[in-house]
Amino acid sequence: MKVLILSDPGTAGFEIGRTPTKFMTMIKAIEQGGLEGTHYFVGTTEELKAVLKKEHPDIIFSAAYYTLDEAGKRRNIHGLLEAEGLPYIGSDETTLELVLSKAALKDKWMGTGISTPDYFVVSDKGMGFVEGLDKVEVEHDFPYIVKPSKGGNSRGILEDSIVFSSSSLKKLVHDLLASYNEILVEQYLGRYEDIREFTVAMIGNGDQMILMPCEIVFKVPKALRVITTSDKDEHRTRAISIDDHGLYEESCELANKAFHIAEVRDYSRLDVIYAGGKFYAIEINGQPMVPDKWFEACARGVGLDKEQYMNAIFLAGISRNRREGNLKKCIPSALKRVIPIEMYERLVIDTRLTKI
Repeated sequence: MKVLILSDPGTAGFEIGRTPTKFMTMIKAIEQGGLEGTHYFVGTTEELKAVLKKEHPDIIFSAAYYTLDEAGKRRNIHGLLEAEGLPYIGSDETTLELVLSKAALKDKWMGTGISTPDYFVVSDKGMGFVEGLDKVEVEHDFPYIVKPSKGGNSRGILEDSIVFSSSSLKKLVHDLLASYNEILVEQYLGRYEDIREFTVAMIGNGDQMILMPCEIVFKVPKALRVITTSDKDEHRTRAISIDDHGLYEESCELANKAFHIAEVRDYSRLDVIYAGGKFYAIEINGQPMVPDKWFEACARGVGLDKEQYMNAIFLAGISRNRREGNLKKCIPSALKRVIPIEMYERLVIDTRLTKI
């Protein structure tokens, strides 16, 4: 089965015409499952169309969310593939746009009874009008953590993203509005002494999704509990197994509900905080980076090594597309040899996607 792997050419350190190491790792891993992978950078819709015409892939995996059309407008790659009737791995455009907006996702969670920290939004509506500044003026339940509402992977979060006064809140909001048009001001759960952070990776669909929780710890303790952009980029954190059975089960229960309500597909990852004796859903990365150390650690906790979990992601997407009638080719038999049989059977079972 022929797999097309796409990524954003604008990523720093990537050389056009040369497959980045991370995607070479992916290609070698999925070869074990009988999948033939080829990587391309695509920055525009024209480049995407040219690659699709050249390669005629059976299925597509895109690490990039967007490409640019002729007018320079961002277009969701999964939306473009959907319009062409082409099978791909991952969630649809609507779901990806939902989880990219922290505020919109939190609204949906709150409306369905999932715990998430209280928040408000400040947004730049253009023409000098900023909505939500009145909340900045009257809020007093400090501390808050202030971050861009849209985007993931801790982008825009720094050491000074936690604020303890009205003056610092006002300053940080105004500073961030220079780069982002929507800012999330969220109650900082580090006010609780028992705060712990978890991430729950997911592979699969519907009731058959495989949930894989891990705890996130700092390699060197910090005074304030916040994972910044540089903490992730410079690998100052690590994911470890959860020894407490109760916490393990509770994190999976919350994740199961949070993933279903967001309607993510094939693979995803949820950030969770335990504080004040309860779990809070924070955000979903609907198109998480793989291969990735956090995802790998989560998968290792359920008995999948770094090659197996990547093959499992592709199996989940291939199986779903076959059930939906988007893919006619059979599942490569090698996948059954690579992935543990109980996991394989769970990912290929013919179930409908369910909603809670």
